[in-house]
Amino acid sequence: MKFIVCTGAQSDLQELTRVESRLKSLSDSPDVHPFWLNRTRGYLLATLQDRVAQVRNLAESCKSALALVHRAMFPLNEQPRGFGALMRKFQNGEAIKGFVRAQLIAGAQVALAFARVHHPSLDLDEIGRGPPAPPGGGYVDMQEHYAVADAPAEDIICQVEVETDQLVDLRRTSWL
Repeated sequence: MKFIVCTGAQSDLQELTRVESRLKSLSDSPDVHPFWLNRTRGYLLATLQDRVAQVRNLAESCKSALALVHRAMFPLNEQPRGFGALMRKFQNGEAIKGFVRAQLIAGAQVALAFARVHHPSLDLDEIGRGPPAPPGGGYVDMQEHYAVADAPAEDIICQVEVETDQLVDLRRTSWL
């Protein structure tokens, strides 16, 4: 006996119980259609109907999970309307890669904007070209610089989250 472990899908034993219950209620009905009196045909159709319902449950579960992920990762983006639109957002790795890239760019924009507020004369184009080559050429090990940037980066993101939450709340109240 196989068991499917997945939200919205059920085991074969549960399916059998639902199908048997449906067939019993149909056969107990005084105005049962003759189709259902043939046990084999009735069982096959009831099983098909049950499986279609299970697919619907699984699709709804997937839709809810993907919508939650999309809403959590991109709270300011327009939310896709319907399951098909949502699936198109997640249908291939390149699209997800594009979402992630857009978020990375937004993070860099925020960091550069914060730096510019404190130091308006910074040449952002020069900073955008990357670290300067060390004397004599070679590789610049960025690990030390990343470590120093950890805490300020956390602070910036906390501020961005507060601002994002405020914008989401503003949108929500304007919809009501």
